Amino acid sequence: LARRAMKSNSMARLMATLAAVIVWSSAAENTIRNTSTNSRCAAFASCADCISGGCGWTSWCPYCPGRCLGQGDGVFTCDRPYYNKPGPTCSSDPRPGPGMAGGGYDCNFTSRKCVMVPPFVAPSFSSLSECINGCRPDAAKPPFWRCNATTAQCEAVQEPGKGTTKDRCEEQCNMHKLCSGGSCVEEGVDGPGYSTCPSTGCPKPAPGPNCSALSMQGCSACLKNADRCGWCPYLKECFDIGPHAKVFACPPGFTTNASTCTVNGSSNDNSASVVV
Repeated sequence: LARRAMKSNSMARLMATLAAVIVWSSAAENTIRNTSTNSRCAAFASCADCISGGCGWTSWCPYCPGRCLGQGDGVFTCDRPYYNKPGPTCSSDPRPGPGMAGGGYDCNFTSRKCVMVPPFVAPSFSSLSECINGCRPDAAKPPFWRCNATTAQCEAVQEPGKGTTKDRCEEQCNMHKLCSGGSCVEEGVDGPGYSTCPSTGCPKPAPGPNCSALSMQGCSACLKNADRCGWCPYLKECFDIGPHAKVFACPPGFTTNASTCTVNGSSNDNSASVVV
């Protein structure tokens, strides 16, 4: 009985701790999201909805839980990567699951073609082109072909034992495209995006400051336009955060907070500090 009571008390403490974490997480998320009453982005709970809504997603991985931030959210600094690139790993499901695409590929045992692995599963290949070039039927005989990840063209392989069959290469080696800043851009075989851009064309961003041109002038110049521009300290670049702007990805530290442009009171435009 004593053992059972101890077990019951331990379970109660665990449940109480979990409840506290959930409440704290919810409060923290609301605090960050409610920096502006004009926020469009706070309403989006998943990566796909966020990016299609013209915002950016901040998360440790495209299929991980995260937050949606962008123009209209006031001052913010991201302690996780920030990106506005669509793609298969940017899911419409706010919680990762087995049916969601992860970040790597395996060679399917039956079809001997490449398939995306689910989240949190270690892939055999880190990129699609690498998988294509290493996945073929065991009984296949030369000549073999390899997928050029840059041009999306199949090329004859000279080295013995390398590549795949021509039909499998041509079926899978496709250019990925997406809308960026009003234009349809090619992202290569391994890049994000889809096989085509919308037939109606790519929507253009609203007129505003040329954020990219402010990169050479540094963080302070960029964030004088913080209602439309954000600074990536790792890349030392200024990016437009408005809907339909040029797509980009920034490691942890992306910010619209001009106070991060100075360290110890002196100008530090080339390496803005990160505020979590």
